[in-house]
Amino acid sequence: MKPKIIICPNETKNYKLKHTTDYTQNIKYLTLSEVYKSIYFTYDQKAVYHIMNKYHIKCEVAQIYLKNLHYIEDKDYQNNKLNKLVAIKKTLEAEKLLIYDKYFPKLLQGKEIIIEGYPYLTEEDHKLINNLQKYTTVKVNDPQSPKYTPTTLYTFNTPEDELAFVATNICKLIKEGTPLQNIIITNLPDNYKIRMQRIMNFFNIKTSITSEVTLYDIPEVKKYLQTFNLSDIKDTLVKSKVVNILNNYTWSSPKEVQELLINDFKTTSYTPQKYKNTIQVVNLNTYVPQDEDHVFLLSFNTDNIPTIHKDEEYITDNIASKVGKSTTTKLNKLEKEATINKIKSIKNLIITNKKKDGTTESYPSVLTSILSLETKYPNEDYTYSNTYNNLKLASKLDTYIKYSEKTIGLIPLLSHYKNINYLTYNNTFTKVPYHQDNLTLSYTTVDTYNKCAFRYYINNVLKLSIYEDTFMTYIGSLYHYVLSQAFTENFAFDKEYEDYIHTHPRTLTAKELHFINKLKDELKYIIKIINKQYTYTTFNKALYEEEITIPLAENVTFKGIIDKLLYKEEENETLVAIIDYKTGNLKLNLNNIIYGLSLQLPVYLYLTKHGTKLKNPLIVGFYLQKILHNEISRSDKKTYQELKEESLKLGGYSLNKENILEKFDTSYNNSKVVASLKTTNKGFYHYSKVLSEEQINKIIDITEQKILEVKDNIQAGHFQINPKKIGKNNLGCEYCQYKDICFMRPEDIINLEEHTNLDFLDQN
Repeated sequence: MKPKIIICPNETKNYKLKHTTDYTQNIKYLTLSEVYKSIYFTYDQKAVYHIMNKYHIKCEVAQIYLKNLHYIEDKDYQNNKLNKLVAIKKTLEAEKLLIYDKYFPKLLQGKEIIIEGYPYLTEEDHKLINNLQKYTTVKVNDPQSPKYTPTTLYTFNTPEDELAFVATNICKLIKEGTPLQNIIITNLPDNYKIRMQRIMNFFNIKTSITSEVTLYDIPEVKKYLQTFNLSDIKDTLVKSKVVNILNNYTWSSPKEVQELLINDFKTTSYTPQKYKNTIQVVNLNTYVPQDEDHVFLLSFNTDNIPTIHKDEEYITDNIASKVGKSTTTKLNKLEKEATINKIKSIKNLIITNKKKDGTTESYPSVLTSILSLETKYPNEDYTYSNTYNNLKLASKLDTYIKYSEKTIGLIPLLSHYKNINYLTYNNTFTKVPYHQDNLTLSYTTVDTYNKCAFRYYINNVLKLSIYEDTFMTYIGSLYHYVLSQAFTENFAFDKEYEDYIHTHPRTLTAKELHFINKLKDELKYIIKIINKQYTYTTFNKALYEEEITIPLAENVTFKGIIDKLLYKEEENETLVAIIDYKTGNLKLNLNNIIYGLSLQLPVYLYLTKHGTKLKNPLIVGFYLQKILHNEISRSDKKTYQELKEESLKLGGYSLNKENILEKFDTSYNNSKVVASLKTTNKGFYHYSKVLSEEQINKIIDITEQKILEVKDNIQAGHFQINPKKIGKNNLGCEYCQYKDICFMRPEDIINLEEHTNLDFLDQN
């Protein structure tokens, strides 16, 4: 037998190896992607890194450039985009970062090449074939010829109804003796996958769909990106995948290529569990149809089939012909034809779609009319799943009770499932067995628990929260970092600002990029004003981003990080001012601390008082400093600079002892540093926020009490649904991610008395 190279998708290769007997050592299988790399060139991550640094671009952009280099020749295209690719290619060649396989042409000689299994070939594929024909003969096998004509499109109101129909028919096939490997699901959209797992579980059907996530979604991997310590990753499979990626970067340190690692982790899937002997979920384009297969083609809607290519690539339609690349118009024509041919090659085919997905209308695929499919609305079949039937009955009862509408199936279901216990759910969630070897509390966890204990349970025990790194949180972190370095020796603003952005890569929109450049100048000005504020204090020492940990009990600690501690060491005590930078809208409201709420600055008082860093601390003041304002009110009497300086004054409480306060703020009589701080001959103005040493200590005592109460309740497993409300503000439910799973009733809300004047600080 003449040696062959078969170029085909992996699915076709697997089928041939499983079903044919002519496999010999004379056959080599390759994919088109592998041939592209071998006949042209490939590259590794070093090339991506080089392009990123040379052109100061993000990883994603560098990869777009590299992806398009196969089509580029060394010539003037009379087009800026294409000429840029020529320059990039020359640069990479000069740096020897493009990897050429000089042995591949020799491998081709004397062998017959067969291309098959692809639904269609693009212009660039034909260009590749021409290159292959320089070395040997190439035969392209046509896709499987159409043999069958589907007639029916089964339509449903929702994806859930559609999937239940599919599950029911799978059960029928299994009952009739159809092997699982001959039951196929295809054209499954991403937003169907979780729904499908849920519905199939109701019918006790296992599919090849698993709970797939990316490496980047795994907390252990995110922690590794902070520490670069592989011992942080305990799962052996996860660690193995991470190590495989790291092996691509032996030429650099992980920290240096952090952006590339993040991209790799985001594009590498991780499947914790796989089942054998399951219903197969396949890609329609690469599926090899067999007459014995029973295929369910789902979501036959305009947004899902056929695939629509949009003119959004770097090489757009108007310049595609210059490099021998297919236009989107051509690709869409090929997709449509290939999809029709593939559908007509499947013998036992059931096609389904939905009319709505949530509140969004869905429309039948354009192929419906081309294939002359007749739309049918099948009745529900309640034969195969009691669990699903009970859920459907509950849904139909909802419709009947709310709208007095008897939907189809209500009466037979109700007569069969008489003990459904409709509307008997009790939402109470009080105490659960709970043990944690090492419990670490913070202001955030205490605040969350006191707003709603159940919210804490979901967030911190079950750990269902997903941290969302928004642009504003990114800005906040950037500002905090630069300010932590700004008042140290050898501070260089531009270096620290750019270093943070480089070591914390983030893809920015054009609007965000403009904003971040404007904020750079803003931050420079803020640092200038804070330096000016320092001229009014005798406090000559400072701690920035100071982490303090307090032991509460065995294996229980309380931890916090204070943005800034200004202090002055005296003979018997240390005078301290606490400052917390704010980029958000948080306001200081001490009236709520009696309920364990609004504790951020009180927590810093507690940490400062009980920490070991400062000897015998005396709190002279505790303040918020809003470093990023959404707006500043205009004034005809003050310049913008004066208004800006005023906005950066410290907001909070000061010690009422003038002789001590003067050491922190020499301008305290009419303060240039603290907002609304002023004195008269008779003492402080009535609007000045001042507290006695006794009152400050009372705040610390209340804070400690509230922290210990939370500790005891958590360890006891008390996680009630108890959102707190003060006045009109429902603090427990505001911004809560878990409203859909707590089933909070109005009577669960705890209405707290609204305090306004801190009277409780003077009560015994």
